[in-house]
Amino acid sequence: MAEVIFYYTEKGNSEVEKALTELNESAKRGNRQAAAALDSIYYALEMVESGMPHSRQLEGPLYEIRAKRHRITYFRWEGYIVLLTIFLKSTQQTPKPEIDRARKRMKDWVAREGS
Repeated sequence: MAEVIFYYTEKGNSEVEKALTELNESAKRGNRQAAAALDSIYYALEMVESGMPHSRQLEGPLYEIRAKRHRITYFRWEGYIVLLTIFLKSTQQTPKPEIDRARKRMKDWVAREGS
């Protein structure tokens, strides 16, 4: 499996890393839903190479990891899986604003890190 890395803004923030850290802290305090969500996310990350139902292409190089209600957008870059955004599924289709946000971050990553 490719190494998984987080997208960071120019200010050094990572939405996905922050969300996973918060889930982990909540799970450590005994929150079973947070623990189940983390288990589901980590399992989907391990299975990302197998495609559906754990991962699917959104458009072009953008994909989403599907872990129960959580979705994490990502793209592949120089042998890495770059995690861009995280959100809770609320509709059948991935909302266009989420795809747009992921695309913007992907372009920012490539511009700053090189193609």
